[in-house]
Amino acid sequence: MSRHISSQRYIGADRRMARRSVWALIATFLVFIAIAYATLCPIELRPHLGGANEERFGAYFVFGILASVSFPRRANALVFAIAVIAFALEAGQLMVPGRDAAFTDACVKAAGGVWGVFIVEFAYATRRRFFPPTKYALSPDLVYQRARRRG
Repeated sequence: MSRHISSQRYIGADRRMARRSVWALIATFLVFIAIAYATLCPIELRPHLGGANEERFGAYFVFGILASVSFPRRANALVFAIAVIAFALEAGQLMVPGRDAAFTDACVKAAGGVWGVFIVEFAYATRRRFFPPTKYALSPDLVYQRARRRG
């Protein structure tokens, strides 16, 4: 009887066994679409929320956080992918009339994404350090058995 409850939380080294959150994947995809639109649309249509570098850093910071939550234990691949996305979208601005690409803008974007991934990975490591899994943690089988008795 090895049925797993989908709400079971895996912690520590078992985190890779956890199912990805559909909502986190959707949010990551939507933030990516918003970043691509803001980067490649004409300057008149781009939303303005603050200073340019703060907007760039903040958007990629959120993207890095969501990507790291969506794809746990893939920090190295995410850092590489976010940096490639930042530089590729910045290079794509060369094809949009009225937009100009700058290496420093791409570096700010990549730094925001890297910091987003770093914050999530640091939070996971801190949680494992201060709240290690115990031998008394409920196994998925035990959770299932208790749920069957109640229901």
